[in-house]
Amino acid sequence: MEGGMGCGTEGVLYLPLSEPRQMGKEGAGWEGSGVAGWGGGEPEIRFSKAETEHLADRLRYALVGKFSHGLPCINFLKNRLVKLDLRGTVTVGIINLKHVLIQLSNEEDFSRLWLRDDWQFDSFHMRVFKWTPKFNPQIESPIAPAWIKLPELPCHLFEKRALFGLASLIGKPLRMDEATTDLSRPSLARVCVEIDLTAPRIPAIFIEVDDFTLRQPIIYENCPQYCTFCKHLGHDQANCLSKNKGDSTKQTTLSFKDTNERKGKETNVVGLLNKDDVVSDKRKKVSFVEDNNSISGNDDLSQQVPLHEDQNVENNTNESRRPTENFQPSPTITPLE
Repeated sequence: MEGGMGCGTEGVLYLPLSEPRQMGKEGAGWEGSGVAGWGGGEPEIRFSKAETEHLADRLRYALVGKFSHGLPCINFLKNRLVKLDLRGTVTVGIINLKHVLIQLSNEEDFSRLWLRDDWQFDSFHMRVFKWTPKFNPQIESPIAPAWIKLPELPCHLFEKRALFGLASLIGKPLRMDEATTDLSRPSLARVCVEIDLTAPRIPAIFIEVDDFTLRQPIIYENCPQYCTFCKHLGHDQANCLSKNKGDSTKQTTLSFKDTNERKGKETNVVGLLNKDDVVSDKRKKVSFVEDNNSISGNDDLSQQVPLHEDQNVENNTNESRRPTENFQPSPTITPLE
């Protein structure tokens, strides 16, 4: 599998949970964590949403680095990350041959690395994604940071608590830019939020202040594209090479089928023509010749094409029914006057 380490093991199989699996006898998991049982003839354990969030809390500042064209030495990668003058600590570990887990100790370092989604370490190109409990090495996460603008927002709402409260209606707020923090650009507020690229964009929000309500438009700045077909960032379905390749193959197959159908129809038409007719075509000229019952055309045929056995019988029968020139009426028949 793509997500495996290539060590001869079967690897993890990621199954979409379209509907709950039926479990047999259930019991408590290890120290009350999870629900154990049997599903599909194999042992199974389930974790609730609350348990999953609790278990994943230690990884709240974790990122996944993806190397599509080769994985560098981990010590080399860690040294390069340390040289970025991070405020906290960083830990790097290999997930598989394409992915590494980057654990940071604070939100500022986490946002700094995540907001710059493309990193270049010598000849190694790394793309960065947020780690989530739903991480699947075979697809790319649709959770991404995006900057939003709130034009003509009342100046007193530029305060961080108020602004983050507004931004939380769009997604999880991450940071404000410097001009928003010091109110040096009062024409608009700019906030970076964490959004799901597969969810519809919210065009505006309503803000009630004292005795009036205003409709605040939301402008998305360079929002990343996500393809729901191949599950990758950077493009949409219209520009998906994987999807277009499949469509192109399908169109080629249909065209080939149509061509064969047209050829079949042309053959049927030729078969229905009379023997004295000549069929003209750009590819081949065919004429029916009565004398030798053969087909002559542009192609030089070394042998005559014999008629079908039934056709020979029919022709012989017809020949036997034809009157000859020396035909004489029977003397036993009296001619009509």
